[in-house]
Amino acid sequence: MTRIAICAPGKRLEREHADAVADLAADRAGVELVFHKQCFARHGHFAGDDATRLAALTECADDPTFDAVWFAHGGYGANRIAADAVARMGPAARDKAFLGYSDTGYLLAALYRAGIGRPAHGPMAADIRRDGGEGAVMRALDWLCGKDDGLEGGLERGGEGPPAVAFNLITLAMLCGTELMPDLAGHVVMV
Repeated sequence: MTRIAICAPGKRLEREHADAVADLAADRAGVELVFHKQCFARHGHFAGDDATRLAALTECADDPTFDAVWFAHGGYGANRIAADAVARMGPAARDKAFLGYSDTGYLLAALYRAGIGRPAHGPMAADIRRDGGEGAVMRALDWLCGKDDGLEGGLERGGEGPPAVAFNLITLAMLCGTELMPDLAGHVVMV
């Protein structure tokens, strides 16, 4: 059984989107999704204030009963908690997969820089609302459960070839020169 914690380090997740993702996952054997109540908090356009989002993220990352942390939604806000989140994460976070994109790229970069977990740029739970969203959610669930057939084609797998990272261009540009920016020398950087 793969247990996946879902939290929202930026924008809140609408309940109907969480329900749609849960319905898709219910038909899939071997996976359990746990939406942190913080996903539905409201503080302006955020999923709770900075302290609430930080607490939820570190709670999910540090819970040894979860195999992965899946970001519910992008949106400004993840950058505001990324450094503190990485500084607070304990040993249980080191073995987890972390998945998201957009502004959660700040967190993914900070995790990568700190050598915490397996951060990856990919679909979030909120993508269920987009055209093709069900397929994106299923690819995310596949990856979070250990499959790699949904990865970008043409990249070496299994540790062969240079390491690869992916970022939204604006997120990558905003990371430059910050404490969150990992050393990407020798990497394939996909934007």
